[in-house]
Amino acid sequence: MSLDYLRRFTCDNKATTTALVALWLPVLTLLLAALVDVGLVMVHKERLTNAAEFGAQAGGVAIGDIVIEKAEAHNPPDDATDPLLYLTDEDRAAIMNDSRVRAAVDSIISKNLDVSDPLLHVTVVYPNNTIDCTNGVRSVELKVIMEKHFPVIFPTFVWGEEGAPLTGVAVQMVPLCPS
Repeated sequence: MSLDYLRRFTCDNKATTTALVALWLPVLTLLLAALVDVGLVMVHKERLTNAAEFGAQAGGVAIGDIVIEKAEAHNPPDDATDPLLYLTDEDRAAIMNDSRVRAAVDSIISKNLDVSDPLLHVTVVYPNNTIDCTNGVRSVELKVIMEKHFPVIFPTFVWGEEGAPLTGVAVQMVPLCPS
């Protein structure tokens, strides 16, 4: 009797189609939601990385501007081409502690992302100490790290309630010692 019922069910095209749609529609909906989330996560990770790169470059430019400012304070000759030759150790220490570097990074990042977002954390890392040019170190590494939990629609069981953890990192090498 059960085989007879199965045969009648499979011969009825409308019933078969309706049953298959009813079975597969939730699966396809969940798959589509997962694909949309993965796409959004990838786009936002790229935005974070780009903003970190822009921030690191802006910080490097700010350090370069401060280097020129400090070198010009020592009255180099008019034909001087390398401002790093005229920096003192005190100048290098002041550059590492200058708040204009972080302000330049924050300014560029705020043009690309909403920095008031409580889920966004920006860290600017560079040595806060004196650069000793006698030990072979010629550059300082300016690193911008951006972290954000991106809220997702699906699946929260993978990333949790906070959302997908995204990180964008960029490193800018800035010379502070003459070569």
